[in-house]
Amino acid sequence: MIQELVMKCSRCEEDLNVNFYDLIPLDSKNKSLLKTNDLFTVTCPKCQNKMKINYDCVLVDERRKYALALVIEDEDKEKVVGLFENHDSSFKKRIIKSQQEALEKTYIFDSHLNDYAIEIMKAVHKIGLLKEMGSDNDIRIFFTRDPIVCFVVLVNGEMFSLEFEKDFYDQVEKDFRDMDESNFREVDYDWAIRILSAEA
Repeated sequence: MIQELVMKCSRCEEDLNVNFYDLIPLDSKNKSLLKTNDLFTVTCPKCQNKMKINYDCVLVDERRKYALALVIEDEDKEKVVGLFENHDSSFKKRIIKSQQEALEKTYIFDSHLNDYAIEIMKAVHKIGLLKEMGSDNDIRIFFTRDPIVCFVVLVNGEMFSLEFEKDFYDQVEKDFRDMDESNFREVDYDWAIRILSAEA
C-alpha cells in the first residue's frame, strides 16, 4: 500500500507530495540508499533541501528472506508487523527501532551471520568496556562489514573498532542455530542482556 501525503519543505515551505510505503523492497538500490542514510530522505525540487522522514514500514529482502519491521512507537507494533503477510517460516522477522538498526541487520543477514549471536557478542563487549572504563560512559557498538567485518565502538563520541572474533562467534552461534522464526521479534541489546542474565 502507498499513501501520498503533503508536507512542507522546512526551508522554502514548498508543498511536497511524498509517498509513504507500507513495504519497502531491500533491493541493491534501496540498500545503497540505506547505507548512505538516504532511503528515508525527501528532496525539495525547488530549493534542493533534504529532509529526513521517519515512519512505520516493513523492509523486505525476498531473496535472502528477511523482513525488518521499523516501528517508531511501541503502541503501533502490532499494526506494523501486520503489514507483512508472508507467513513463510524460513523468513527471519525482526522488529527494529531505527534506520541505523535496519542497516546493521542488513549487514548481518547479507553476511550470512546469525543476529542472535552478534547481539550476544555486542553485549559481552559492552559489559566488558563498561567495567573497564566506568559505567558512566556512553558506549554504543555496531556490527559492520564496510569496509571490513568488525564491530564499531562509540565511546562518548570517540570511535574505534573491535576485531570480529570468528571463534567467539562460532561458540555463541551454535546455541541459537535453530530458533523459531515464525513471528516477529526484537533481537537487540536488551534481548541479549536478558539472555545473559538468565544464564548467569
